[in-house]
This record gives sequence, structure tokens and C-alpha cells, in this order.
Amino acid sequence: MFNHSLAFDSPGYLWLLLVIPLIWRLSYRSLAALGRWRRILALSLRSLVAALIVLALADVQLQRRSEGLTVVYVLDQSLSVPVEQRQAMLQYVNASIEQHRKDQEHDRFAVIVFGRDAEVEVPPIDYNAAAPARVESLIDREYTDLASAIQRAKAIFPHDAAKRITLVTDG
Repeated sequence: MFNHSLAFDSPGYLWLLLVIPLIWRLSYRSLAALGRWRRILALSLRSLVAALIVLALADVQLQRRSEGLTVVYVLDQSLSVPVEQRQAMLQYVNASIEQHRKDQEHDRFAVIVFGRDAEVEVPPIDYNAAAPARVESLIDREYTDLASAIQRAKAIFPHDAAKRITLVTDG
């Protein structure tokens, strides 16, 4: 499910890793008094510190890629949207889930409804299910607060998947 890779913001610094063999060549004789094993240990530690400094300068980052996708459907349930369109929104969500969701990649979906406030109708789930046939959350339909709905959607995203918000509204 996850692919790992290294990325560098400043890869030009990686040329400094060529200094490590030079450290061994110049320091091997000067550390002869330490004995063979202590000399190798000292040079290994020096090499490790030099490599870590170079990697820090190159700004190394471990990237984790996931094929999974989480889609949060944000549905406007205010009074400006007719009842038929609200029902059509739920049908659209179900059709979209059925068409695009991939089990093998652990895709997830969630549904948020909003009016004056936003409520999570279906939390992010990764198994075959459909959105409910009707909205069961109690919200104030007199107003429309899109900002709180998007904030709620951003808050429920899991950390381990790509993120998408699908906004369905009349505005």
C-alpha cells in the first residue's frame, strides 16, 4: 500500500559525500596508536557524522506515497436547495462511490452536511457501503456556512491517504 522513497531539497550537497574516502585515507595512519579495531571504529564514527551532516545539508526527506484516496462529500442542506435536489445530492454521492471507489487501494469516503453548522453524516469508511438514503443530522437550514463545512472536512481526513473534497451546493 505504501511506497517509500528519499527526496532531497538540495541534492548538490551530496557531492560532499566524496570527502568520506578522503577522510579514511588521510586519517588512517595518524590513528595508528589506537590499535586496529579502535582506529576502524573512530574512522567509522567520523564517516557517519560527516554523512549525517551532508544529508542534513541536502535536506533529506523520507516520502511515503499511498495509492489510497479519501473523498469527503460536502452537501449543502440549506433551505435555498430544493428538497428534490437534496435527494439528488445523495444519489450522486452513491453513484460516485459505486463508480470510483477501489477496494484494493483502501479508498475511503465520508459525507458532511451543512447549513448554519456542519455535521458529519458518515465518517471516513473504507468498506463497501452507501451514503444514507436521507440526511439524519439535525442542522439549522436557515443559513449556509460553507467555511465551517470545509474546515470540518479538512479535520476528518485521515493522514495516510490522498485527500479530496467534493462540494455539492447550489451556490
